[in-house]
Amino acid sequence: MFTEWENEPAYRVWEVVNRKKFKLDQIIGIGAAAYAIIPPLAENMKLDYAIHHYAPVANALGACVARPTLAFNLHIDTQNRKYFIDYDGISGDIANAPHFQLKDARELAMNHLKRLAAAKGMADYASEARFDREEQFNVIRGWDRVGRIFELSVQIAPGLIDSFKGVK
Repeated sequence: MFTEWENEPAYRVWEVVNRKKFKLDQIIGIGAAAYAIIPPLAENMKLDYAIHHYAPVANALGACVARPTLAFNLHIDTQNRKYFIDYDGISGDIANAPHFQLKDARELAMNHLKRLAAAKGMADYASEARFDREEQFNVIRGWDRVGRIFELSVQIAPGLIDSFKGVK
């Protein structure tokens, strides 16, 4: 629970777009341009500011500890007994199409994710993959269901590499 709170952003884009009220009390600058942008911005907004002494290399430091990511969309059409993955144009046939269920679609997606992750040297992170979207629709012809369409999005979410232990 504490990790979730720690990773929670200070605000979300929809809060700003929908004009959720919040009051700034300080601007914190990182990145190479922080020294040029933050002081005049803070002065204009009449706020305190802080720029960390590693600000010029903050983005590079973050990139060094960022976990590799992998994401794709899986489209399954049981009527045509085919599946397609938008990553590298992967496609194949569906076995047992009339009885294919969402759990089967998840399993197919995870199998491909594990295989792709292993090929890219990311196998250690495949177990942390998550589904961002899972949808299924019946395909109706006349009065009968002739198949289903499944749409899934799966990804190894952004995060930190396992070997990163924090700053001392």
